[in-house]
Amino acid sequence: MRLSQQDVSNGLEMSRGSYSRLESGQTTVSAEDLTKIAAILQIRACYLLGEDPEDESATRRDDVVRLYEDIEPDMQPAALAMIQGLHDKFPSGEEDNEAAGETRH
Repeated sequence: MRLSQQDVSNGLEMSRGSYSRLESGQTTVSAEDLTKIAAILQIRACYLLGEDPEDESATRRDDVVRLYEDIEPDMQPAALAMIQGLHDKFPSGEEDNEAAGETRH
């Protein structure tokens, strides 16, 4: 499938310039837009995050994104803060452990 920036931006209902800024990292992508982009490209959201789509934990992260989107918009900031707090408290990967100063032997 070959889509232009205009094709994707139309699917996201935003201007091509706004999508270009998302694509280049000049603007932060929301969980909702990330999920929409994955649907437009017919891929899993975890792939856009650079994760292995075959990784079972990546599937769980996709599920979390979908659940987050179902939360009422005015409650999303509190939910995001809670998710971030849990992530910080319970890091789950080699990179997280290294960042916390831990190493595995």
